[in-house]
Amino acid sequence: MRYLVPGDTIGIVSPASQVKREVFDQFRLLAGSLGFKVKVFGEFDSPFGRLAADDCTRAGHLSAAFADEEVAAIICARGGYGSGRVLEHLPRSSFKDKILVGYSDITALMLHLQAQHGMITFHGPMAIDLVQKGNNDTLRWFLETLSGTRLSYVLGHEDYSIVRAGCASGPIYGGNLSVLEAHIGTESMVVPEGIILLLEDVGEFMYSLDRSLVHIRRAGLLDRASGVVISDLRLKDGEGSDNSLGMLLNDVLQYHFGAFHGPVVYGLPCGHTERQMTLPIGAHALLEVGRENMKISFESFWENENSQCIAA
Repeated sequence: MRYLVPGDTIGIVSPASQVKREVFDQFRLLAGSLGFKVKVFGEFDSPFGRLAADDCTRAGHLSAAFADEEVAAIICARGGYGSGRVLEHLPRSSFKDKILVGYSDITALMLHLQAQHGMITFHGPMAIDLVQKGNNDTLRWFLETLSGTRLSYVLGHEDYSIVRAGCASGPIYGGNLSVLEAHIGTESMVVPEGIILLLEDVGEFMYSLDRSLVHIRRAGLLDRASGVVISDLRLKDGEGSDNSLGMLLNDVLQYHFGAFHGPVVYGLPCGHTERQMTLPIGAHALLEVGRENMKISFESFWENENSQCIAA
């Protein structure tokens, strides 16, 4: 996989829900201002319910974007729902190893590409996030990571809360908790040993979060994990204990992870947050969690290392 350079073409695909056409126009303007060209796959498709197109058509656009020699990176337009429906329509042959960015419902696609094709993908902002949220940190992290200059993040204590401090190393694995849970037991999940498990979600009730954590624990994911990083979850009833479970979030996390053998942090700016880190899923990482800061750094996975790589 090679990193992105100015002049490259970014492909936009919609494997899940439909996005308004104005998002494509806004992304063209943003990408153009940064020195990139844009090619949209399926811009004029007819929607299939609330999905961007029927399943076979969406799968075809995704395959075409990977096969297109002009396209250096693929950014998903948005999440929503529908990525899991395209998986059975994707070819069994190997995909060309190129950048793919998404999160939320796109977790289904990212898990599948990692399991079936050994690909590194990127848990990061989608086209709709980049043009509608307009957060400077998000855009900077996105560009630095995809240009090969960022191989680590250092966050201050204001950006995370600790369940357990410590160090861990292993491949980053995971994404959206609800989608991850839904694919347990399928061919789209092959969980490596020693993973740093990434979990994010939004809009769930406390009882639903607890049920999902029970499920992934019983399914053995924590047995294969060396560390856990959890986003700012943005729960429907996450403030106080007067919620659907009658427990504080910190108590729920202590119950599930208090006896875990490695570092566990939550509240990170990734996924459904205003500031969004771009993280390479499948890359080998080192996680160091202390009281003052936490650092997550990655082994270089690029075809050629970038001599302009920043320290943090």
